[in-house]
Amino acid sequence: MAAAMKVLNLQKNIVCQTGKHTASVIFLHGSGDTGEGVCSWIQDLIGNGLVFPHIRMVFPTAPPRPYTPMMGQMSTVWFDRHRISPDVPDHMESVDIMCEHLNRLIEEEVSSGIPKNRIILGTMNINLIPVIHWM
Repeated sequence: MAAAMKVLNLQKNIVCQTGKHTASVIFLHGSGDTGEGVCSWIQDLIGNGLVFPHIRMVFPTAPPRPYTPMMGQMSTVWFDRHRISPDVPDHMESVDIMCEHLNRLIEEEVSSGIPKNRIILGTMNINLIPVIHWM
């Protein structure tokens, strides 16, 4: 789908630090999930509630968008793709918009006083790794 999307303020699930905020982790969910869903899954997996003395954990939710592999149905995905296959290029217009969303999230953390070298961007979605590297 080639419809343009504007950059929105994303819904976020945030786990605050217990002390002085000196670092942030922004963790992206997989296709069709939410920030709340991946946060809950990780909390169940590691069992500590994701509470750290100085690290703020941010779990944003991708804005709903028509998702081509699901016949254009709305889904919370970070970017569209033409189909699910390792040899199909990404839908670059939607990748550009995703990068704008992620840059805004990073700038929000910087505005709160966190230097960029104290912000980690992570994901469990292997398809996002090359995109994050490209940023």
